[in-house]
Amino acid sequence: MKKILFLGQFLYALAVAGFGLIQLFTQNFLSTLLPFPSSIPLYLVWVYTSAIIMVVAAAAILANIQRGIAAAILGIMFFIFFLILHVPALLGKLLDPLEWT
Repeated sequence: MKKILFLGQFLYALAVAGFGLIQLFTQNFLSTLLPFPSSIPLYLVWVYTSAIIMVVAAAAILANIQRGIAAAILGIMFFIFFLILHVPALLGKLLDPLEWT
């Protein structure tokens, strides 16, 4: 059972690190997943900050250093993205079935 848990944590950290590194190098990889409007203040600061948080949290999970805190920070960041970016889009198009999927 411990091997399965470790494999899950390893794969999760690997995926998050990959998203973070690609975001650092391209500056627009997550624009389709996390559509930061370019009109928000300090657009690139938010993009770089989210990418660095992803990479550092993935490294902490992989190195077994404060793994729970790193996962919680990622979860909070993703929840904030959901609240700020997706909820307003959903409320703006309540009857559009594409927004619900």
